[in-house]
Amino acid sequence: MAEHTVGDDYLRGLVEKDERVVTKIYQELYPKIQKYVLSNGGTEDDARDLMQKSLMQMVVRAKVRHLEIKTSFEGYLFITARNFWLRIVKKRNLEVTNYELSTLHSEDQEVADSAVEQEKWELFQEKLAVLSENCRRLLGFFFKKLSYKEIATAMEYANENVVKQRMFKCKQKLKDGIQADFRYNELIR
Repeated sequence: MAEHTVGDDYLRGLVEKDERVVTKIYQELYPKIQKYVLSNGGTEDDARDLMQKSLMQMVVRAKVRHLEIKTSFEGYLFITARNFWLRIVKKRNLEVTNYELSTLHSEDQEVADSAVEQEKWELFQEKLAVLSENCRRLLGFFFKKLSYKEIATAMEYANENVVKQRMFKCKQKLKDGIQADFRYNELIR
């Protein structure tokens, strides 16, 4: 039997539109979303919209298919919001630089697009978790943009060539794991 978490209560409260739970989520988690948006070129209104869209997406996903949050509720919400924000920034940049070619997206389409991005992220995280500890650590350094020299030192490898070889193998294992998953073809459409 799965362990019951605060995240389960939050998700259930969202789906059931429990005002106390929604208020608590906003009080506890909105400031982090707001700080992220404001520090990445957004406004207070952007932060409020982003919080609402992120929570709406979670409700939609929970109603359409069983949503299981394997990380913390806070972490899941933040990743959802971040993915939404990256889409918004990308869309704004496209509109500013090439407004005659940009298309308007409905909010429903934004929620659907963000849900797909979230599912891609979850698949990536799931496949990363099954790699060896060594590969996860190596890729963690890579994702933090450490140089091969810094990684060689941290991992106590002989030189940068060893890092490159092992990095290639770990990336390939991750890629193969993702592409072998039945969900992969659905998510790339």
